[in-house]
Amino acid sequence: MNQNNTEIFELDRQYSTTRCVTRAEPIIVNHPEDKVHSGLFLPENLERKAGGGLRTQGYFKHTQANKPLISVITVVFNGAEHIEQTINSVLGQTYDNVEYIIIDGGSTDGTLDIIKEYEGQVDYWVSEKDKGIYDAWNKGLKLSSGEIIGFANADDYYEISTFVKIALPLIENPFQLTYGITQFIGNDRCAGINNSKFNSAKIYNGFGFMHTTVFTTKMVYQKIGNFDDTYKIAGDVDWLIRAYQNRVIFTQLDNLTYMRKSGISNTLESQAFQEYSLALIKHDFDINKIKLALQRRTIIRFLNDFFGEKNITFVKFQINLIILKSFNLVYNYLPFFLLKKQLLRLFSIELGNSSYIHTPVKFFSKGRIKIGNNSTINHDCYLDNRGNIKIGSNVSISHLTKIYTAGHEIDNPFFTYKVNDVEIEDNVVVFSNVLIMPGVKIKKNAVIYPGSVVVKDVEEFSIVGGNPAKHIRFRNCNGTKYRIDNSYWFAQ
Repeated sequence: MNQNNTEIFELDRQYSTTRCVTRAEPIIVNHPEDKVHSGLFLPENLERKAGGGLRTQGYFKHTQANKPLISVITVVFNGAEHIEQTINSVLGQTYDNVEYIIIDGGSTDGTLDIIKEYEGQVDYWVSEKDKGIYDAWNKGLKLSSGEIIGFANADDYYEISTFVKIALPLIENPFQLTYGITQFIGNDRCAGINNSKFNSAKIYNGFGFMHTTVFTTKMVYQKIGNFDDTYKIAGDVDWLIRAYQNRVIFTQLDNLTYMRKSGISNTLESQAFQEYSLALIKHDFDINKIKLALQRRTIIRFLNDFFGEKNITFVKFQINLIILKSFNLVYNYLPFFLLKKQLLRLFSIELGNSSYIHTPVKFFSKGRIKIGNNSTINHDCYLDNRGNIKIGSNVSISHLTKIYTAGHEIDNPFFTYKVNDVEIEDNVVVFSNVLIMPGVKIKKNAVIYPGSVVVKDVEEFSIVGGNPAKHIRFRNCNGTKYRIDNSYWFAQ
């Protein structure tokens, strides 16, 4: 099989790393101001045990128009038990332009035998001693030729559409960092989930998300630099601190990574937070706030050890349910809209001028609801604000409508809990008994007929109906000249 040196061709359709290859080496340009310098191969090393991959066979990768090359780096040492699942989660991605690099620290447990089985799918791999995980990560960074870079730990694995989900946002704004959802796995069962959103006001307590879900661009790494390999545990968060200080945008997406809980001891968790605190001090954060965060972490650890972490979690969850039940009860029986609006404000729910939420209504959480002016939600509606619900101005939502933002992945073996925001734009009309599913965006002036189940976005001026809701026709008006003001008690 002969190919022109510049031609992009397919070696094997089965794998994400063999669908877009070329014989042309990428042109590496390292500028003096770049803090990370790239190369196709690591220099010779007398301690190197083995190496290989597509690059050593003369196959390379390039970023293409609207299809940036995504480089994924896996660092491993004696990870034979789970490394193959990690590899297959990269090779099985639906995205077509993927580069995979594996840095092995000199494994002796059979890891190398597994890596060698994927010689024709991994772009570059090497096995040699290193100074630790962050030294190995820096080697992987040097070898990456992709515009987008991520790290897959040797006992973690990606959901199949991960790369598709992160590519477009990073194309649109390359000076950002994206992070996603972590599903923790213990004894092959779901052991928890992390879908926390980064809050700069809480940075003294940590970043909230797991680094294994992070993707960012080569541009960002060239600006921020390598990982500090003097850290044993906190090199990743030290890098995140530097990114934050350099005003890199932190964006939450819904890409999912499975992460095994390997039984990290309380002592190691404490050491990790102490290293994180030292990193904050190193980068000139407020020492008093750092001390408060350390004291808070010490108290939480003591309570978890004394009462049991599961018991503490159960009690906190139960208290939240009691508060939520009380909130719903009080709101539904308050007699005046003025009092109702004050209660909503207390629970961080934003309601615009001449907008009303009629009772009875059921809220699923506090906050995360923002409603514009002159909008009405009629009686017996469900507002699942476990995710964000954004409703525009002049929106009419009829009785018995249910808006959901949270649910479960039915095709996921762990039945993963998932949250997707819902947005309803200005001048939308939603008739009675409508079900709006997570992640839906209903655009301006759309109409939803009674009994519809809305599972996908609705176009502007579109009239939809049915289960699932489908486009029927467009609304025959050039604009709206009415204003909704449904301030009547016991309105129907």
